[in-house]
Amino acid sequence: MNRSWLGFFATAITLLLVAGCNLPPPPPVDATPPTVVSTDPTDGASDVPINASIQVTFSEPMDQSATQVALSFDPNVSCNLSWDPTGTILSCNPTTNLITDTAYNVTVDTGAQDLAGNPLQATFTFGFTTGNIALATCIFDDSNSHFDGCVFGN
Repeated sequence: MNRSWLGFFATAITLLLVAGCNLPPPPPVDATPPTVVSTDPTDGASDVPINASIQVTFSEPMDQSATQVALSFDPNVSCNLSWDPTGTILSCNPTTNLITDTAYNVTVDTGAQDLAGNPLQATFTFGFTTGNIALATCIFDDSNSHFDGCVFGN
């Protein structure tokens, strides 16, 4: 009786080992850290409109909560943060106009991370200087087929 059970278990283990060999390999582990690929305004930009939004574009989708906490401004900017559908572009839409003729520094520290938990390898900083004008807000009026509140040209 013991030999038959031993044979049964040996056969079962052999079948499990052979069946396990046909499993697909696990997906590759994402170990690549994200990078900042662009900003708007660009680093060193001047005469940036005082009502401009500020964007940071990453190389891959980001952990939005962690990345938002890693974002800072000097001087401070109060803004509504939003993401594009791909999760790669973080936008800051200031709640009030930026200060005229002021140098701003924007920092994304290493707390920013991608969806796999990989952090930025180094803190990323860029800067810009505001001018003293605001971008016009244009509204197209269908009733009279023209733009209201817009200035075109000089």
